[in-house]
Amino acid sequence: MTDQLSMLEQDALANMGNMWMDKSADSLSLMLNKKTVITNCRFSYTTKEELTRKYPGARMLAEVKVQGFGTNHLMFQAKDAAVIVDLIIGGSGKGVSTDFSELHISIIEETANEMTNGIANLFGTITGNLVGVEPGQAHLDGFEGIEDETLASMAFSLKIEDLVDSEMLFLMAPKAAENMAVALLNPQQPEAPAQAAPPPPPPPPLPTPEPAMASAAMSAQATAVRQAPPLQSFPQPQISAGVAVETPAHPAQFSQLAARAPTQTMGNLDLILDVPLQLTAVLGRTGIMIKDLIELGPGSVLELDKLAGEPVELLVNNKMVARGEVVVIDEKFGVRITETISQVERIRGLKG
Repeated sequence: MTDQLSMLEQDALANMGNMWMDKSADSLSLMLNKKTVITNCRFSYTTKEELTRKYPGARMLAEVKVQGFGTNHLMFQAKDAAVIVDLIIGGSGKGVSTDFSELHISIIEETANEMTNGIANLFGTITGNLVGVEPGQAHLDGFEGIEDETLASMAFSLKIEDLVDSEMLFLMAPKAAENMAVALLNPQQPEAPAQAAPPPPPPPPLPTPEPAMASAAMSAQATAVRQAPPLQSFPQPQISAGVAVETPAHPAQFSQLAARAPTQTMGNLDLILDVPLQLTAVLGRTGIMIKDLIELGPGSVLELDKLAGEPVELLVNNKMVARGEVVVIDEKFGVRITETISQVERIRGLKG
């Protein structure tokens, strides 16, 4: 098989892949609550037949849709995907099953979408060309949806603590790999800023007067000062020696201020009206010991601090904004508001 990309282009893709997976590993570590390492990107060309022979077990393929590069795929071995799903839903990652439900597949799809955002952001930063992404789907086994028989492959070492020590592949159409390599090696250059206009030339220096002229001017100025009329004098107060003069004092007089009601203003709310908030309906509360919490299981009953029929509380940012009663609408619970606090208090509650 003849490589379609030069070694320089393959190295560019491999370097970008390592940076992409370094960020993706950080995200996965947070999602899985397990140390995740994805390294050692290796670029090569392969075929679907070769992949079937090399990875004979079940495989999970998740679409990676980046604008301008078509639909590509992340390929996990099924047992590795099962560990990832189990950790995300709170499991231990051990003794997992590869019988994937729709929920399990949707979790893989969301994981792949998160990683797709990572490569799009990284590609935009490197090339200066922002690209969009689309949510993709995942499927188990087979290479349906992949039209090219020959594929460009970026293989990574995938390690999740003591649970996974395997490989993960990023599969691209050869043309998509070529376009991506060209864009990486030829990033868009930012436009040069317009040159500022040159500063205006400094004004010419004032001529220095000749000594004779300067003396004449100073003499004329002195003559004008001597001929100016004297300043008007003001009578000074007469104070007799040894006699204290008392200065009369009067209380200050102020005009009567009219009483005004305090102004209540809520500022310019138009700037934040589209900010989403989390509204919580609280049916009731109770305290519980740790030993009782550990013993909770299906069928356990918790006694709340509210009586049957009492209104539930509606909270925004942990601040109560209303009370209401529970109703059922089309087999879904709802709350009919029976009491609200004032609009001003509700706005003040948004401050936390």
